[in-house]
Amino acid sequence: MNRTTKALLFDLDGTVLPRDDRPTATVIEAVRAASRLIPVAIASGRVQDDVCHYARLFGLSTPQVADNGATLLDPVTGRTINRHVLGRVEAERAIKSLQQVAMRVLACDAGRFIPDANDITDWAVTMVMAQFPTEVVAREWAYRLSSDSTSAYASVDNQGDWYLDCTAAGVDKGTGAGDFATHVGIELADLMVIGTRFRDLPDEQMAHIDAYLKTGRPVIGMRTATHAFNIGGDKKYAHYSNGYGGPKKEWQGGFGKVVLGDFWKNHHG
Repeated sequence: MNRTTKALLFDLDGTVLPRDDRPTATVIEAVRAASRLIPVAIASGRVQDDVCHYARLFGLSTPQVADNGATLLDPVTGRTINRHVLGRVEAERAIKSLQQVAMRVLACDAGRFIPDANDITDWAVTMVMAQFPTEVVAREWAYRLSSDSTSAYASVDNQGDWYLDCTAAGVDKGTGAGDFATHVGIELADLMVIGTRFRDLPDEQMAHIDAYLKTGRPVIGMRTATHAFNIGGDKKYAHYSNGYGGPKKEWQGGFGKVVLGDFWKNHHG
């Protein structure tokens, strides 16, 4: 396949940040080198202050994605470029429910990190976060709170702690990636954003992905996209699987290697 990389987005926790929150010198230089060639952005569930801090550390000046895709910000000034706000009714419902079961509940309100949800004043909430003791409980509450007006996602940070992130309906890191692409001049009609992990999709769904890739148009892969697929060996699109080593020589390594540059081998840090 012959394609040109137009942009790079990457997550923080589990991608470039080990447990001590200090990216290695090699990682810092790699990100800086990429940013000299193409627009580069962090796309994280972390709050705006954290994203600004690491963007500056990496020397990035293009817009960055925070609050699990709900906020696009300027890392130089720290100002918000675009914000997807969770309605007050939805935010209050999520906070009230989570305060009864979570270890702690936090929020991002009008660009400010609020460590205690009881201190929210403006109610321009982009994300409500809650910490849970286990993955099972976090995912259970993600299911309970997801609705036509609220999206809820369970995620794990680089310390192994599980969180639930609540945003406006349909808002996630893919939304933030789309906002970023628009801002830097990449036509969304010519862009595929993928952040799946070890998916085994039906052939009819894989056919759309395969057809798009054959056009040579750009792809943004986020975090787990290097190992986006794990498809049974006897299926039509098995060559998309992580680390593929079958007879299709042009697909050695699978989707991650062929499309994004490498496949998943081990956890970082």
